[in-house]
Amino acid sequence: MMSEPVDFVVTWVNDQDPEWRRRKAAASGAGTGASSSDESDARYRDWGLLKYWFRRVEAYCPWVRRIHFVTDTRLPDWLSTDHPRLNIVDGRALKGHDVDTYSSRSIESQLHRIEGLSERYVYFNDDFFIGRPLEPEFFFRHGLPYGVNAPTILADGDYRAHAMLHASGLINRQFSRKDYLRTVFRRSVRLSSGAMLFRLPLFLACGNIPPVTDTHVGIPLIKSVVAEAYAAEPTAIEQARRAVFRSRNETAPIYYATMWHLATGNYFARSKKAVGRYYSLATSSLDDVIHAIESERIAQFCLNDGAVRDPEAIQTEVVAAFQRRHPNPSSFERATPR
Repeated sequence: MMSEPVDFVVTWVNDQDPEWRRRKAAASGAGTGASSSDESDARYRDWGLLKYWFRRVEAYCPWVRRIHFVTDTRLPDWLSTDHPRLNIVDGRALKGHDVDTYSSRSIESQLHRIEGLSERYVYFNDDFFIGRPLEPEFFFRHGLPYGVNAPTILADGDYRAHAMLHASGLINRQFSRKDYLRTVFRRSVRLSSGAMLFRLPLFLACGNIPPVTDTHVGIPLIKSVVAEAYAAEPTAIEQARRAVFRSRNETAPIYYATMWHLATGNYFARSKKAVGRYYSLATSSLDDVIHAIESERIAQFCLNDGAVRDPEAIQTEVVAAFQRRHPNPSSFERATPR
């Protein structure tokens, strides 16, 4: 059994906060160079699922020492802000008051600086959900976080792909291909890598260290390793911190930190399937999404937003599924909303 504490960190935006909307609208009109999709409402839309995120954490991961809730918007009325295991983190203060940003990469570049954060923590977007009961060892084994070290194929022109390529470029600047390959085959040639084993030979076909699979579910990290990675590339991390909106021009800090864990051998191998599943509310089957919510068969899952045709109808179905599975409030919810 793991004896060291593990914290969860989750970021959230209240897209109905009028002050935040005013500032974001002003920034959107300032010509930031961001992609139009990153400034769209879908990037920040709140589906009303946050309370179920807390309910599932409490039900499935009761061992979590503390939840660090990071936002620079108005807090949910139902959130019990004085809960002893909840730390409310002011996102604007964490990023620095010298910037006014609406990019997830900006806040991700500073999460390791959260006061009181444990050495080992798991980072969640608010659309990353725990799917079934999990032990700390799911995320950390012998103190090391899981990693899925397999090359991936990126679509040309996608701004997220550009950030991943940028991150892998930083890794190539810091590590030799020979040393990286040695680490990959020492740490990842395991049955636990699953089907990812069949991708490992692709490393040999690449002249450089290629981008690796982004699982897009909970990301276990070691705080000191993240700090080491960011200290190695301060200019890139500072550029990410100052990015008003996500664009093709900066790196993805958490993805870069994950690749640094892989390059230094600070991980244990897991398959992508074992880690979790990704669903798009715009393109995935609604039946599959509801099954993921209700079945407790998937360790983790992401419900990603996008160009949803009828968001109100989808939201009604998804909220109903969460409510059927977790009808009772968690201890993180106030008995009477403010």
